[in-house]
Amino acid sequence: MSYQPPYDWMSWDDLRSLKENDGRPPPSVRNAVRLMYAGAAIDALIGILALAAFFNVWGGVVSASALQGTPTEWHLAEASGAVVIVVIVLARIGPWLWMASKCKAGRSWARVLSTVFFAIDSLALVVEIGRPIPGGAWQLLFPVAIWLVGVCAVTLLWRGESSEFFNAGSRRY
Repeated sequence: MSYQPPYDWMSWDDLRSLKENDGRPPPSVRNAVRLMYAGAAIDALIGILALAAFFNVWGGVVSASALQGTPTEWHLAEASGAVVIVVIVLARIGPWLWMASKCKAGRSWARVLSTVFFAIDSLALVVEIGRPIPGGAWQLLFPVAIWLVGVCAVTLLWRGESSEFFNAGSRRY
C-alpha cells in the first residue's frame, strides 16, 4: 500500500513546481520588483529636486517678505518646510519599497494592493493633467514617468506566470 498525503495538503504537482522554482519569483515578478525600485528612485529624485527648489526659493521669500520675524523664527519655518517635504517624499517612497518586498515574497494581497496604489496614482495624474499648470507642461514629466513605471509593474504582476507564483505563494502561507 502506498502513502497517500492528506487531501488538505498541496498536490504532488504543486510540490514538484515549488521544487522546480525553489520559491523564486518568475522573471515577470522580478522585473516588476525592479520597476518598483525604479519608482522609488524616481520619487527620491523628485524629493531631492523639491528640497533644492524649496531652499532656492526660500531665500527670496525671506528677503522679499514684509513680515517681521527673528532669524530664529525664519530658520524654524525653513526647517519645518523641509521636514514636510521629506515626510511627503518618504510617504511616496515607502509603498514602493513595501510592495516590492511583499510581491517578491509572493504575497498575493501585495499584488492587489499594488494595483490599488496604481489606480490612486492614475486618478492623481488625471487631476494633475486637468488643472492649469503655471510652470508649463514639462512639470508633468515626473508624474507621467511614475505612472508609466506603475503601469508596467502592474501589468507584469498580473501576467500568467506571475499569477502562478502568487497562487503558489498563497498556498504556502
